[in-house]
Amino acid sequence: MSITTMESSTIQAIPENQRHGNARDLFTIWFGSNIMLLTMFTGSLAVTVFNLSFFSALMALVLGNLVGAIFVALHSAQGPQLAVPQMIQTRGQFGFYGALLVVGVVVIMYLGFYASNLVVGGEALHTIYQPISKVQGITIIAIGSLIAVIFGYKLIHKYTQILAVLSGLMLLAAFIRVFSSQYFPQDFFQLGTFSSIGFMGTLSIAALWQLAYAPYVSDYSRYLPKATGAKTAFWASYWGCSLGSLISMILGLTVARAYSGDFIQGLIHLTGSGLFSTALIIVFSLGIAATNSMNLYCGTLSSITILQTIFHRWSPRVLARTIVALSLFSVAMFLSVSSSESFVESYVNFILLLMCVLIPWTAINLIDYYFIHHTEYDVPSFFKPDGGIYGYFNWPALICYVIGILIQIPFLSTPLYVGPLAKLLGEVDISWAVGLLVVSPLYYVVAMLYKRTLPEIDNQQLQQHSYDYVIVGAGSAGSVIANRLSEDPNTRVCLIEAGAADNSPRIQIPAGTITLYKSKTYSWNFFSTPQKRLNNRQIHAPRGKMVGGSSSMNSMIYIRGNASDYDNWEAKGCAGWGWKEVLPFFKRSEKNVIQQDLAFHGVDGELFVDHPKDPNPLSKLFIQAAALLNLKENQDFNAASSEGVGIYDVTQRDGQRLSSFKAFVQPILTRSNLTVVTECEVERIHHSEGQVYSIHVQRQGQNFDIGINKELILSAGAFVSPLLLMKSGIGPKSELEQAGIECRVDLPGVGKNLQEHIDGLVTVRTNSSKTLGFSVGALASILPAPFQYALKRKGWLTTNYVEAGGFAKTPLATDLPDVQFHFVPGYRSHRGRLFEWGHGYAIHTCVLRPKSIGEIRVNAQKQIEIDYNFLEKEHDMQVLIEGIKLAQRILKQDVFKAFNGQEILPGPDVKTDADYQAYVREYAATVFHPVGTCKMGIDAMSVVDPKLKVVGFNNLRIADASIMPDLVSGNTNAPCIMIGERAADFILQQQ
Repeated sequence: MSITTMESSTIQAIPENQRHGNARDLFTIWFGSNIMLLTMFTGSLAVTVFNLSFFSALMALVLGNLVGAIFVALHSAQGPQLAVPQMIQTRGQFGFYGALLVVGVVVIMYLGFYASNLVVGGEALHTIYQPISKVQGITIIAIGSLIAVIFGYKLIHKYTQILAVLSGLMLLAAFIRVFSSQYFPQDFFQLGTFSSIGFMGTLSIAALWQLAYAPYVSDYSRYLPKATGAKTAFWASYWGCSLGSLISMILGLTVARAYSGDFIQGLIHLTGSGLFSTALIIVFSLGIAATNSMNLYCGTLSSITILQTIFHRWSPRVLARTIVALSLFSVAMFLSVSSSESFVESYVNFILLLMCVLIPWTAINLIDYYFIHHTEYDVPSFFKPDGGIYGYFNWPALICYVIGILIQIPFLSTPLYVGPLAKLLGEVDISWAVGLLVVSPLYYVVAMLYKRTLPEIDNQQLQQHSYDYVIVGAGSAGSVIANRLSEDPNTRVCLIEAGAADNSPRIQIPAGTITLYKSKTYSWNFFSTPQKRLNNRQIHAPRGKMVGGSSSMNSMIYIRGNASDYDNWEAKGCAGWGWKEVLPFFKRSEKNVIQQDLAFHGVDGELFVDHPKDPNPLSKLFIQAAALLNLKENQDFNAASSEGVGIYDVTQRDGQRLSSFKAFVQPILTRSNLTVVTECEVERIHHSEGQVYSIHVQRQGQNFDIGINKELILSAGAFVSPLLLMKSGIGPKSELEQAGIECRVDLPGVGKNLQEHIDGLVTVRTNSSKTLGFSVGALASILPAPFQYALKRKGWLTTNYVEAGGFAKTPLATDLPDVQFHFVPGYRSHRGRLFEWGHGYAIHTCVLRPKSIGEIRVNAQKQIEIDYNFLEKEHDMQVLIEGIKLAQRILKQDVFKAFNGQEILPGPDVKTDADYQAYVREYAATVFHPVGTCKMGIDAMSVVDPKLKVVGFNNLRIADASIMPDLVSGNTNAPCIMIGERAADFILQQQ
């Protein structure tokens, strides 16, 4: 591409066949762009602001540049590997939308440096040629940089390559002229007194000068071929940046030490007025134009990144770059003209405060790239509207970033502000060092705690092999089955997951659970059909789409249900599924670490069952309040009786989420006979005469079959398992034909018998920041949370939001509890809201054994339709209303009086039965426990038999929540794990 050809790309990844150049280009671009008047002016601050002697200043400038250049070079080495702008890559650390915080700061930085360069350049042109005013000089340099940006990086590269040679020669000549000048003072090299404040201030400014390039240094190295190599790119950038800036700063220092007046005048005075000094100023002004082209170019890319984040369907091209560049150009012109009179003070404040916001970003970026992801990112995810595997927000990175800024403030020492700790240190500014030393290890610890890795496998490998057992769904049940079947080294097992790996910290940190429900990466994000008895609302139905399935996004509550639930299953024809028969399988998988009754609990399994690490104080108040209504505390809901209230047991290990995948599969990934495949969606099952022989899948844009030698086990959940059957021609004949699917096996029960816990909400608003919530007062608990969690597994991040709850009888109950409570020590206006501003507490109340039965169907587009058929039976409405009333009574007890709460939902206006019914129809939702759509049994509507084999098939089983004949009286994760244990046992017994 010619230098006069406009660059067509903006923020997109540069294809390998369009990359060119070598590491020498990196050296020249950074060497040449650093030899300019603003760099020299920065060096002069060691004398004019910090009043250092020459040798003290020289040492500070050398150390600052050499240290700062390390960070710049580490960022530059990322370019050839990823081929994307630095701010696009920042989405990998902060999330698709989270990166906006950093990108916004960086755009401000570009504008600041751009305007600063314009001021210095404008003054220089005015000095050497008086008819040119400062404003005209600013305009000349600004227009030159704008033209370069419009044409793109190629012109900028070529410009700086030529400039590097020319300015390097002029710099050498300038040193010779200065030191041989008749005006050079005789006492120039006197040592003088040492000032620690001035030394650290000078070192900091020199280091920040380098760090200021960090947010865009890889915007240029990304054009180099990947074969350039990280080490080569590192050293080329390191020496280019450090030498160019250091030599320029030393010249600025020398001029300032030898001449006490205006810097530009001093440079002219010491180099000899006339043609040489004029040429010198012009060449160094060209350096300003070069750097300004880079500032404007990268500021434009960063601004486009912001716009593309907001308008994610937009694909920016050349015109967009031109328009954005013009906008930034206009803002910078205004800033430079308006700030030229107070430039020195403004510039010093700007550059020191800039370090405060850049340091945490550079620490997080480098730690994440080199030590967490080991230089490997999923580049396509950077451009996905949901952030791909990096999500919308990476809260640990964002929190560490904010902490990094806040922790530096007390150590800041600038002309504008001196922090209290800086005053104690004699106004020495060590804020940047504190920021680096705190954020780097903090982010490393947090990120490493949740880093997950899965063996890589390509599609060709999958097609070349067939497997004895293929398990569809790496969730609660599927993960258990994969573990048990792969214990035999001679058995080949393939575990297939439609979703991604569970790398994200928001999966592993308990408090991250609320960020997952609406994630386009980690949730299927199903919605029901309009529910006619719920004011035609479509109810959100999130299900886990990642390894671990819904056990990777649920609230981690370990509840088995009531013993009678399983006895009722057996009474309906599910032989071997009574409580006495299933209890050993619950115990087999459990590793109870809280010394509960061994008659009911296991201690040798893989699934850790523990108490929440740091329950909110309000959770305990809930228990006290319920006791005042004769709801006794129950310390083990999984023992003889579930009735009562208490702190729920959770599936956590050391304060981290322990999904089924993490418990049962992660420790055995080294088994050579186990293949785990992620992001692989099963389209249909190939079968003939009751025998399954393969499945058809879609993965990475390819469609192919995976062969099955022995059995296929569907563990894809209550929605996807029946959907796969129907898409494969197995299901109700009339419905399949209506959807345009050939019915190959008429199985009328597929998709029927859908059951779910309908849920109502009671919410109280309070001003107390002791509750979970977001407010200014809550910062005292939010800001230390990452440290508390990383070091002690305490604090805000340990919560699953429903630490307490229990089971109660309404007046409609007979011998067993008929409602379940989930107490939330935070404000909830309705279930669909992700974050709420302010504070409060709430109780979710669900009907344990609803009578209303729904169904799922497949439509002509092969998509699922979910009809809960909520409130078809009046019984469900009555029980829910009674449960809500009981929850209201609990929250009105005197133990909550100190919080001075006000009930928001249902609210004081809801009084009559009609009011309560209207409230339920408007606000009722679910607790995400769908079951029953491939029910087990022996009647005509059964889909699987008591051995979990699909009726009419020899080698097709289902093992997940869909096989439950009736909904259990509680959370469904533990029962699904038990079902997985039973399925594996059936298969192994058959061998």
